[in-house]
Amino acid sequence: MFTHARNCTQNLRGLLMLLEYTPGNTFLHKAGVVSKLFTFVILIIVTFLITRPSINLVLAGFTILLLFLLKIGARAILKIFAPLVVIVVLIFLFAVFSPPHGADTTVIANLLPGNRLSITIGGVEYGANLALRILTMVAASAILIISTPIEQFTTLMQQLRMPHALVFIAVTSLRFVPTMQTRSEQILDAQRARGAQIDSGSLLGKIRAYVTIMVPLFSTGIQMSEELSCAMLSRGYGVVKQPTRLYDLKWGWVDSIISLLSAVLLLAAITYRFYGF
Repeated sequence: MFTHARNCTQNLRGLLMLLEYTPGNTFLHKAGVVSKLFTFVILIIVTFLITRPSINLVLAGFTILLLFLLKIGARAILKIFAPLVVIVVLIFLFAVFSPPHGADTTVIANLLPGNRLSITIGGVEYGANLALRILTMVAASAILIISTPIEQFTTLMQQLRMPHALVFIAVTSLRFVPTMQTRSEQILDAQRARGAQIDSGSLLGKIRAYVTIMVPLFSTGIQMSEELSCAMLSRGYGVVKQPTRLYDLKWGWVDSIISLLSAVLLLAAITYRFYGF
């Protein structure tokens, strides 16, 4: 029971790592948020332009390799992808049996007699493409957020003339998510130590058991919001209509190289998609 609960908690925490910045000294950490956002968008576009699973596999592998270069550890990377395994497998299976129009109809196997429920080459390729696209997007998102401080995102939002209230809401949400997750784990551990059967019984029983953590979790959230509001008032928040920025975004040689390589990748993908090699 405790092992199952611990694994579920670790998987959830691994997914929430996407919202946590990890300091480092890699070239990805040195790159600015603008170039990384530019590369992120291009990666998403390229993975949808490419329709060959082999090329998407190379793209997904390269993106995951970049994630390893962040030096956050193989265990942390596995925690990021662990919650997605079931989703990716289900998407692959559904796609295998519903290939798009124009796909290769060559039958690999029939799961039912009478040539029914056929697995085709086109369906397998379509499912593999969808699964690899998900892996690429998740890895690219993790690279972007793990290697980029929140301050760079807020500075970019301010330079784009976004309302300051919206910027503040975004920053506060990103900062509070890991804190609330840690607090929920502490409450669950305390309930288990007192003999609460949180991870056993029927589905309805589990839901009722998890209700017990909502009251202390909500009270913690309210207390944190009150403390934050007091701190903001004591520092004169809202007095200045147009607050200044603490940091300025800088463009370096790393950003130039990353942006240039991304543009070349996009050009190659467009050439392959519409003209072929």
